[in-house]
Amino acid sequence: MNVTLFDRKAGGEIQLTDLGKELFEHTHRAMSILERSLRDVVEEDQREVLHVSIATSFAHCMVPEILAPFSKQNAWLKLDVDSSGKFLDIENTDYDLVICYTRPKITSYVMDLLWQEWITPVCSADLLGRKGSASIKEFLSSNTLIHTKTSMGKYYAWETWARSYQLDPALTHNGLTFDSSILAIKYALEGDGIAMVDKRLYDREINSGRLCAIADHSVESGFGYYLTMRNEDLDNERLQLFRSWIIEQFSDVS
Repeated sequence: MNVTLFDRKAGGEIQLTDLGKELFEHTHRAMSILERSLRDVVEEDQREVLHVSIATSFAHCMVPEILAPFSKQNAWLKLDVDSSGKFLDIENTDYDLVICYTRPKITSYVMDLLWQEWITPVCSADLLGRKGSASIKEFLSSNTLIHTKTSMGKYYAWETWARSYQLDPALTHNGLTFDSSILAIKYALEGDGIAMVDKRLYDREINSGRLCAIADHSVESGFGYYLTMRNEDLDNERLQLFRSWIIEQFSDVS
């Protein structure tokens, strides 16, 4: 090719040059297309299968009510859903679409915002009932705070809310940390601890009174749920059918 693709560093370490990185990105995408095409040809029944990866908390709270009507209207299309949360975006996967939890970013893929996350601290009704006349600061200091890991760190959500509420973010640096909001909510529902959650994602628990906001104050976290797909799949009928359906379901909040 008459260009340098690799740099050999001291000690034998090999790194891609900028041109190498560019070539790798394009060839990887091409090989991914080829792999998925071969899968659909060799495995004939895969031509009617849609492979989707969905963020764990989103899948737990939203998937049943969204996918059940879609499946009934499109019975010919089989859905293969992964909700393990292993895939933060569509890159380096063979999934057709990915619903991921992320901050806005520049990417070569198509990203449709489903909704922007608004967070607020919640706890069980029993725990809130023991608050009495204590201030929010006193209530937070005397109870266990529940954190959920994000790409911005485990304290990010609590710090973001604390700043907007004019509290010292350092006040929130204690408690337990979970890898998903599902576990955080389960822990809070047992009556021990205060969790920072997306109000829309857990509106059923809040509206039913099982979870209670400790303050009438929510703030944008900067994260959101995005439907991601490859540019070359924009003319794929199966994918566009699913994409249009999902976007329509969240048209009132996106």
